[in-house]
Amino acid sequence: MKTTKQHLIRFILLILALTLLLSACGEDGFSLGMAEPTVTPIPVQPIAIRKPTYEVQRGDIVRNQLLVGRIGPVTTVTVEFESSGRIGALHFSEGSMVEAGDLIASFDYLPELERETTLRQIAIRRAEIAIERAEMFLDAAESDPNPNPTTIQDKQWDLELAQLTYEELMIYLGEQVASVDAAKIVAPISGMITELRFRFGQNANAFTPALTIADISETALLVDSYATNIEELYEGMPVSIRLFNSTDEPFTGYIRQMPFPYGSGPGRDEDKWIYVEFDNPEDAEQFQLNDRFDIIAETARVDDVLWLPPEAIRTFSGRVFVMIEEDGLQRSIDIKTGITNGEMTEIMEGLEVGQIVVGQ
Repeated sequence: MKTTKQHLIRFILLILALTLLLSACGEDGFSLGMAEPTVTPIPVQPIAIRKPTYEVQRGDIVRNQLLVGRIGPVTTVTVEFESSGRIGALHFSEGSMVEAGDLIASFDYLPELERETTLRQIAIRRAEIAIERAEMFLDAAESDPNPNPTTIQDKQWDLELAQLTYEELMIYLGEQVASVDAAKIVAPISGMITELRFRFGQNANAFTPALTIADISETALLVDSYATNIEELYEGMPVSIRLFNSTDEPFTGYIRQMPFPYGSGPGRDEDKWIYVEFDNPEDAEQFQLNDRFDIIAETARVDDVLWLPPEAIRTFSGRVFVMIEEDGLQRSIDIKTGITNGEMTEIMEGLEVGQIVVGQ
Protein backbone atom coordinates (compact mmCIF):
# COMPACT_ATOMS: atom_id res chain seq x y z
CA MET A 1 0.00 0.00 0.00
CA LYS A 2 2.79 2.33 0.85
CA THR A 3 4.42 1.56 -2.50
CA THR A 4 1.25 2.51 -4.36
CA LYS A 5 1.16 5.90 -2.60
CA GLN A 6 4.74 6.56 -3.49
CA HIS A 7 4.05 5.80 -7.15
CA LEU A 8 1.06 8.14 -7.11
CA ILE A 9 3.10 10.99 -5.58
CA ARG A 10 5.87 10.49 -8.16
CA PHE A 11 3.29 10.50 -10.96
CA ILE A 12 1.78 13.80 -9.71
CA LEU A 13 5.22 15.40 -9.41
CA LEU A 14 6.07 14.31 -12.96
CA ILE A 15 2.87 15.86 -14.27
CA LEU A 16 3.68 19.15 -12.47
CA ALA A 17 7.24 19.15 -13.85
CA LEU A 18 5.98 18.62 -17.40
CA THR A 19 3.45 21.43 -16.96
CA LEU A 20 6.12 23.83 -15.76
CA LEU A 21 8.42 22.83 -18.63
CA LEU A 22 5.76 23.47 -21.26
CA SER A 23 4.95 26.83 -19.67
CA ALA A 24 8.61 27.90 -19.77
CA CYS A 25 8.97 26.94 -23.42
CA GLY A 26 5.97 29.07 -24.29
CA GLU A 27 7.52 32.13 -22.60
CA ASP A 28 10.77 31.74 -24.59
CA GLY A 29 8.88 31.77 -27.83
CA PHE A 30 9.05 28.08 -28.60
CA SER A 31 6.05 26.09 -29.66
CA LEU A 32 5.55 22.38 -29.71
CA GLY A 33 2.60 22.80 -32.01
CA MET A 34 2.51 23.34 -35.80
CA ALA A 35 4.47 26.24 -37.27
CA GLU A 36 2.50 29.29 -38.41
CA PRO A 37 2.06 29.45 -42.20
CA THR A 38 4.34 31.92 -44.17
CA VAL A 39 2.46 34.67 -46.00
CA THR A 40 3.36 34.70 -49.69
CA PRO A 41 3.21 38.22 -51.23
CA ILE A 42 0.96 38.68 -54.21
CA PRO A 43 3.06 39.33 -57.33
CA VAL A 44 2.87 42.97 -58.55
CA GLN A 45 2.39 43.40 -62.26
CA PRO A 46 5.28 45.60 -63.57
CA ILE A 47 4.19 49.00 -64.92
CA ALA A 48 5.69 49.95 -68.25
CA ILE A 49 7.25 53.46 -68.19
CA ARG A 50 6.42 55.28 -71.38
CA LYS A 51 9.31 57.21 -72.84
CA PRO A 52 8.74 60.83 -73.90
CA THR A 53 8.18 61.59 -77.54
CA TYR A 54 9.04 64.67 -79.57
CA GLU A 55 7.71 65.97 -82.86
CA VAL A 56 10.04 67.31 -85.52
CA GLN A 57 9.03 70.95 -85.99
CA ARG A 58 9.92 73.82 -88.29
CA GLY A 59 10.91 77.26 -87.05
CA ASP A 60 13.64 79.85 -86.45
CA ILE A 61 16.63 79.16 -84.19
CA VAL A 62 18.48 82.05 -82.58
CA ARG A 63 21.60 81.62 -80.42
CA ASN A 64 22.48 84.48 -78.09
CA GLN A 65 25.44 85.17 -75.84
CA LEU A 66 24.83 87.00 -72.58
CA LEU A 67 27.51 89.56 -71.78
CA VAL A 68 27.79 91.28 -68.42
CA GLY A 69 28.91 94.89 -68.62
CA ARG A 70 29.27 97.95 -66.44
CA ILE A 71 29.78 101.66 -66.85
CA GLY A 72 33.48 102.27 -66.26
CA PRO A 73 36.26 104.73 -67.07
CA VAL A 74 38.01 104.55 -70.41
CA THR A 75 41.38 105.44 -68.84
CA THR A 76 42.71 103.78 -65.69
CA VAL A 77 46.23 103.77 -64.31
CA THR A 78 47.63 101.24 -61.84
CA VAL A 79 50.36 102.71 -59.61
CA GLU A 80 53.01 100.92 -57.56
CA PHE A 81 55.86 101.74 -55.19
CA GLU A 82 59.35 101.35 -56.59
CA SER A 83 60.75 100.25 -53.21
CA SER A 84 59.46 98.35 -50.19
CA GLY A 85 58.58 99.70 -46.78
CA ARG A 86 55.95 100.50 -44.17
CA ILE A 87 53.20 102.99 -44.97
CA GLY A 88 53.89 106.05 -42.83
CA ALA A 89 51.49 108.52 -44.44
CA LEU A 90 48.22 108.05 -46.35
CA HIS A 91 46.58 111.24 -47.57
CA PHE A 92 43.60 109.84 -49.55
CA SER A 93 41.18 106.92 -49.28
CA GLU A 94 39.44 104.69 -51.80
CA GLY A 95 36.85 106.74 -53.67
CA SER A 96 38.75 110.02 -53.21
CA MET A 97 39.29 112.42 -56.10
CA VAL A 98 42.92 113.39 -56.72
CA GLU A 99 44.73 115.81 -59.00
CA ALA A 100 47.80 114.88 -61.03
CA GLY A 101 50.86 115.45 -58.81
CA ASP A 102 49.07 114.92 -55.47
CA LEU A 103 51.05 112.94 -52.90
CA ILE A 104 48.86 109.93 -52.08
CA ALA A 105 51.03 107.83 -49.76
CA SER A 106 54.63 107.44 -48.57
CA PHE A 107 56.82 105.20 -46.45
CA ASP A 108 57.73 106.04 -42.88
CA TYR A 109 61.38 106.63 -43.80
CA LEU A 110 60.57 109.32 -46.38
CA PRO A 111 61.32 112.25 -43.99
CA GLU A 112 64.87 110.96 -43.42
CA LEU A 113 65.39 110.60 -47.18
CA GLU A 114 64.15 114.15 -47.74
CA ARG A 115 66.54 115.42 -45.03
CA GLU A 116 69.45 113.69 -46.77
CA THR A 117 68.35 115.24 -50.06
CA THR A 118 68.41 118.72 -48.55
CA LEU A 119 71.91 118.15 -47.15
CA ARG A 120 73.15 117.01 -50.57
CA GLN A 121 71.63 120.07 -52.21
CA ILE A 122 73.52 122.24 -49.69
CA ALA A 123 76.75 120.39 -50.49
CA ILE A 124 76.16 120.96 -54.20
CA ARG A 125 75.72 124.67 -53.64
CA ARG A 126 79.03 124.73 -51.78
CA ALA A 127 80.65 122.95 -54.70
CA GLU A 128 79.22 125.53 -57.10
CA ILE A 129 80.71 128.32 -55.00
CA ALA A 130 84.05 126.48 -54.93
CA ILE A 131 84.01 126.30 -58.72
CA GLU A 132 83.23 130.00 -59.03
CA ARG A 133 86.10 130.86 -56.64
CA ALA A 134 88.52 128.55 -58.46
CA GLU A 135 87.60 130.16 -61.79
CA MET A 136 88.13 133.64 -60.30
CA PHE A 137 91.56 132.75 -58.90
CA LEU A 138 92.60 131.10 -62.17
CA ASP A 139 91.56 134.18 -64.15
CA ALA A 140 93.58 136.36 -61.78
CA ALA A 141 96.67 134.14 -62.13
CA GLU A 142 96.45 134.09 -65.92
CA SER A 143 95.92 137.88 -66.15
CA ASP A 144 98.99 138.70 -63.97
CA PRO A 145 101.51 140.85 -65.95
CA ASN A 146 104.16 138.39 -64.90
CA PRO A 147 102.26 135.08 -64.86
CA ASN A 148 103.76 132.30 -62.82
CA PRO A 149 103.32 128.95 -64.59
CA THR A 150 103.34 127.02 -61.33
CA THR A 151 100.67 129.24 -59.83
CA ILE A 152 98.51 128.92 -62.94
CA GLN A 153 98.87 125.10 -62.83
CA ASP A 154 97.83 125.07 -59.15
CA LYS A 155 94.74 127.17 -59.91
CA GLN A 156 93.78 124.91 -62.81
CA TRP A 157 94.00 121.88 -60.52
CA ASP A 158 91.91 123.67 -57.89
CA LEU A 159 89.23 124.33 -60.52
CA GLU A 160 89.29 120.74 -61.77
CA LEU A 161 88.98 119.35 -58.22
CA ALA A 162 86.03 121.65 -57.54
CA GLN A 163 84.34 120.49 -60.75
CA LEU A 164 84.93 116.80 -59.92
CA THR A 165 83.49 117.32 -56.46
CA TYR A 166 80.40 118.93 -58.01
CA GLU A 167 79.92 116.06 -60.48
CA GLU A 168 80.26 113.49 -57.70
CA LEU A 169 77.68 115.28 -55.55
CA MET A 170 75.27 115.50 -58.50
CA ILE A 171 75.46 111.72 -58.95
CA TYR A 172 74.69 111.21 -55.25
CA LEU A 173 71.84 113.70 -55.47
CA GLY A 174 70.33 111.85 -58.44
CA GLU A 175 70.41 108.59 -56.49
CA GLN A 176 68.92 110.34 -53.48
CA VAL A 177 66.08 111.85 -55.49
CA ALA A 178 65.34 108.41 -57.00
CA SER A 179 65.14 106.96 -53.48
CA VAL A 180 62.72 109.70 -52.45
CA ASP A 181 60.53 109.09 -55.49
CA ALA A 182 60.55 105.33 -54.84
CA ALA A 183 59.33 105.87 -51.28
CA LYS A 184 56.12 107.62 -52.26
CA ILE A 185 53.22 107.50 -54.70
CA VAL A 186 52.21 110.62 -56.57
CA ALA A 187 49.04 110.67 -58.68
CA PRO A 188 50.08 110.39 -62.34
CA ILE A 189 46.65 111.58 -63.58
CA SER A 190 43.62 113.36 -62.18
CA GLY A 191 40.71 111.11 -61.28
CA MET A 192 39.20 108.82 -58.67
CA ILE A 193 41.03 106.23 -56.58
CA THR A 194 38.94 103.18 -57.46
CA GLU A 195 41.11 100.61 -55.68
CA LEU A 196 43.47 100.98 -52.71
CA ARG A 197 45.35 97.83 -51.74
CA PHE A 198 47.03 98.96 -48.52
CA ARG A 199 46.27 100.78 -45.27
CA PHE A 200 48.23 103.02 -42.96
CA GLY A 201 50.87 101.06 -41.05
CA GLN A 202 50.94 98.13 -43.48
CA ASN A 203 53.97 96.96 -45.41
CA ALA A 204 54.02 97.38 -49.19
CA ASN A 205 56.27 95.59 -51.66
CA ALA A 206 58.11 97.15 -54.56
CA PHE A 207 56.60 96.84 -58.04
CA THR A 208 53.35 95.35 -56.72
CA PRO A 209 50.09 97.06 -57.79
CA ALA A 210 49.21 99.40 -54.93
CA LEU A 211 46.27 101.46 -56.19
CA THR A 212 44.26 102.29 -59.29
CA ILE A 213 43.23 105.75 -60.44
CA ALA A 214 40.44 106.17 -62.98
CA ASP A 215 39.80 109.21 -65.14
CA ILE A 216 36.02 109.40 -64.77
CA SER A 217 35.68 112.32 -67.16
CA GLU A 218 35.23 109.78 -69.97
CA THR A 219 33.28 106.55 -69.38
CA ALA A 220 32.09 103.67 -71.52
CA LEU A 221 30.13 100.43 -71.23
CA LEU A 222 32.81 97.80 -70.55
CA VAL A 223 32.71 94.00 -70.90
CA ASP A 224 35.51 91.74 -69.64
CA SER A 225 36.79 89.91 -72.73
CA TYR A 226 38.11 87.03 -70.61
CA ALA A 227 34.59 86.33 -69.30
CA THR A 228 33.10 85.90 -72.80
CA ASN A 229 33.33 83.59 -75.77
CA ILE A 230 35.11 86.31 -77.69
CA GLU A 231 35.48 84.22 -80.86
CA GLU A 232 31.74 84.65 -81.53
CA LEU A 233 31.88 88.47 -81.34
CA TYR A 234 33.02 91.14 -83.78
CA GLU A 235 33.35 94.92 -83.95
CA GLY A 236 30.15 96.58 -85.15
CA MET A 237 28.03 93.67 -83.90
CA PRO A 238 24.54 94.87 -82.85
CA VAL A 239 23.51 94.18 -79.25
CA SER A 240 20.59 94.86 -76.93
CA ILE A 241 21.37 96.53 -73.59
CA ARG A 242 19.26 96.31 -70.44
CA LEU A 243 20.03 97.62 -66.95
CA PHE A 244 20.65 94.68 -64.59
CA ASN A 245 17.43 93.40 -62.95
CA SER A 246 15.34 95.87 -64.99
CA THR A 247 12.17 94.88 -66.87
CA ASP A 248 12.19 97.97 -69.06
CA GLU A 249 12.55 97.75 -72.82
CA PRO A 250 16.21 97.23 -73.74
CA PHE A 251 18.33 99.82 -75.48
CA THR A 252 20.07 99.10 -78.75
CA GLY A 253 23.81 99.38 -79.24
CA TYR A 254 26.87 97.84 -80.86
CA ILE A 255 30.37 96.60 -80.08
CA ARG A 256 32.73 99.49 -80.80
CA GLN A 257 36.13 97.98 -80.02
CA MET A 258 37.60 94.59 -79.12
CA PRO A 259 41.13 93.59 -78.10
CA PHE A 260 43.66 92.48 -80.72
CA PRO A 261 43.64 90.05 -82.53
CA TYR A 262 39.84 89.99 -82.38
CA GLY A 263 39.51 93.70 -83.11
CA SER A 264 41.29 97.01 -83.53
CA GLY A 265 42.19 97.55 -79.86
CA PRO A 266 45.50 96.76 -78.13
CA GLY A 267 46.30 93.25 -76.93
CA ARG A 268 44.25 91.78 -74.09
CA ASP A 269 47.20 92.02 -71.71
CA GLU A 270 47.19 95.79 -72.21
CA ASP A 271 43.43 96.35 -72.40
CA LYS A 272 41.11 93.42 -71.71
CA TRP A 273 37.89 95.37 -72.24
CA ILE A 274 35.30 95.08 -74.97
CA TYR A 275 33.80 98.55 -75.49
CA VAL A 276 30.04 98.72 -76.12
CA GLU A 277 28.27 101.87 -77.31
CA PHE A 278 24.61 102.88 -77.16
CA ASP A 279 23.12 103.67 -80.56
CA ASN A 280 21.75 106.85 -79.01
CA PRO A 281 24.52 108.53 -76.96
CA GLU A 282 21.88 110.32 -74.86
CA ASP A 283 20.73 106.95 -73.48
CA ALA A 284 24.09 106.52 -71.75
CA GLU A 285 23.87 109.88 -69.97
CA GLN A 286 21.21 108.67 -67.53
CA PHE A 287 23.49 106.02 -66.00
CA GLN A 288 26.24 106.28 -63.40
CA LEU A 289 29.68 104.81 -62.82
CA ASN A 290 29.56 101.05 -62.01
CA ASP A 291 25.92 100.56 -63.14
CA ARG A 292 25.64 96.95 -64.37
CA PHE A 293 24.00 95.74 -67.58
CA ASP A 294 22.92 92.55 -69.31
CA ILE A 295 24.00 92.72 -72.94
CA ILE A 296 22.60 90.28 -75.48
CA ALA A 297 24.57 89.56 -78.65
CA GLU A 298 22.97 87.41 -81.37
CA THR A 299 25.80 85.09 -82.36
CA ALA A 300 23.97 82.73 -84.75
CA ARG A 301 20.60 82.48 -86.49
CA VAL A 302 18.85 80.18 -88.98
CA ASP A 303 15.28 80.70 -90.19
CA ASP A 304 12.60 78.20 -91.20
CA VAL A 305 14.55 75.01 -90.39
CA LEU A 306 13.66 71.64 -88.86
CA TRP A 307 14.46 71.31 -85.18
CA LEU A 308 14.22 69.05 -82.15
CA PRO A 309 15.02 69.65 -78.48
CA PRO A 310 18.55 68.43 -77.59
CA GLU A 311 17.19 65.74 -75.25
CA ALA A 312 15.61 63.96 -78.24
CA ILE A 313 18.99 63.47 -79.91
CA ARG A 314 21.37 60.64 -79.05
CA THR A 315 25.10 60.21 -79.64
CA PHE A 316 27.30 57.14 -79.43
CA SER A 317 30.89 56.66 -80.64
CA GLY A 318 30.69 59.74 -82.84
CA ARG A 319 27.33 58.74 -84.30
CA VAL A 320 24.41 61.18 -84.03
CA PHE A 321 20.96 59.60 -84.31
CA VAL A 322 17.35 59.49 -83.09
CA MET A 323 14.91 56.67 -82.38
CA ILE A 324 11.56 56.62 -84.16
CA GLU A 325 8.67 54.19 -83.68
CA GLU A 326 6.87 52.59 -86.62
CA ASP A 327 4.24 49.83 -86.35
CA GLY A 328 5.11 49.28 -82.71
CA LEU A 329 8.83 48.84 -83.42
CA GLN A 330 11.66 51.27 -82.80
CA ARG A 331 14.52 51.91 -85.18
CA SER A 332 17.39 54.39 -85.28
CA ILE A 333 17.95 57.04 -87.92
CA ASP A 334 21.26 58.86 -88.40
CA ILE A 335 20.87 62.62 -88.60
CA LYS A 336 23.00 65.70 -89.24
CA THR A 337 22.62 68.61 -86.84
CA GLY A 338 23.38 72.32 -87.14
CA ILE A 339 23.35 75.13 -84.60
CA THR A 340 21.81 74.78 -81.17
CA ASN A 341 20.78 77.27 -78.52
CA GLY A 342 20.27 74.83 -75.66
CA GLU A 343 16.53 74.50 -76.30
CA MET A 344 16.39 73.90 -80.06
CA THR A 345 18.81 71.98 -82.29
CA GLU A 346 18.76 72.33 -86.05
CA ILE A 347 18.11 69.09 -88.00
CA MET A 348 19.85 69.40 -91.36
CA GLU A 349 19.42 65.84 -92.67
CA GLY A 350 17.61 62.60 -91.82
CA LEU A 351 14.14 63.66 -90.68
CA GLU A 352 10.98 65.31 -91.96
CA VAL A 353 8.59 67.70 -90.28
CA GLY A 354 5.94 65.97 -88.19
CA GLN A 355 7.90 62.78 -87.49
CA ILE A 356 7.71 61.51 -83.92
CA VAL A 357 10.98 60.82 -82.14
CA VAL A 358 11.23 58.65 -79.02
CA GLY A 359 13.24 60.17 -76.21
CA GLN A 360 15.63 58.46 -73.84
